[in-house]
Amino acid sequence: MSGALAFLAGAIVGGLFVLGAGWFLVLAGSRRADRGVGWIFAGSGLLLLVGVGGGQPAVVGAGAGALAGSVGLVLWSGRKERRLDRRAMSVAQGLGLAFADQPSDELRNVVPGLLPAGDRHEIRRILSGSWRGHAVMLFEYSVDNDGSVFWNFDCAFAPAPLDGEPVFIGKETFMSRMNARLGDRDIEFGEPDFDQRFLINSKDPDRARSLLGPRVRSWLLSHDEKVDFRVGRGGVMCVCDRGATSPERLLDLTTDFLVALFPTLAETVAVRTAVPRISRERDVFPAQPRSSSPGRAIIKGLAIAVLVAIVGAVAFYALFWFACATGQGCL
Repeated sequence: MSGALAFLAGAIVGGLFVLGAGWFLVLAGSRRADRGVGWIFAGSGLLLLVGVGGGQPAVVGAGAGALAGSVGLVLWSGRKERRLDRRAMSVAQGLGLAFADQPSDELRNVVPGLLPAGDRHEIRRILSGSWRGHAVMLFEYSVDNDGSVFWNFDCAFAPAPLDGEPVFIGKETFMSRMNARLGDRDIEFGEPDFDQRFLINSKDPDRARSLLGPRVRSWLLSHDEKVDFRVGRGGVMCVCDRGATSPERLLDLTTDFLVALFPTLAETVAVRTAVPRISRERDVFPAQPRSSSPGRAIIKGLAIAVLVAIVGAVAFYALFWFACATGQGCL
């Protein structure tokens, strides 16, 4: 009876530890609660091996609980991803845009110059088509810096015949003002109201001042939304924290900013879709499951746990056999 209680206590502790770690990751901003779950599967297999080999029910329970918790994290993350996909598909349908889960080559080439890359980044849930006569792409962007810092953005991009160094347009903050006092100054325009409200950065200040003429600065001053703007090679982008504004408003701001920069585009821009449109049935019901589906992730994780246990058992046996063969002691 005491062995069963020890197993149960270990399972509860192991399961709660794994689920708590996943919950903490989500609170920290990670897109998925099962990030790095492969290592947890491996650790679970090792705990099971040590517990069974040493006859310790509590350790066996901890391994089993961690294994169950890992499966729970995968299922939880998969369900969350499917829910977000369905919501994005619904938004796409309402806006008359096409849905895709993977970015086009065009978008992959544009993003690195306009958004932080971090150690890992991901572009997901891309909606593309025409908005107010302009080609647009709406997408989610996630950045992971070594698993300790996470950022999640909603972005809208409008292609345009642009080249040159990117121009970054953000709102002045307390930290940016402190940095300015320490010598890290942004580009100024000699217009106090604009300079105090906006943070402009570019490796080509002359181009930035040329692009952001009086008409564009007046347009920026008339908008108080918590969004940043980018002007780079291939088009313009509007960026905000995840959920800070609606998809419609983000598209409106992007196309309005594009027209403020280039008024003639309101008349001459050619409408084209940035991601090939596929049938509505395939958009909403993908024909093939994703490679990151929960089922595949669970099978892969269980295989890792079993493999670690087998490799560990073989390694322990080899070590004990070597010790016995060399006369250093046998079990």
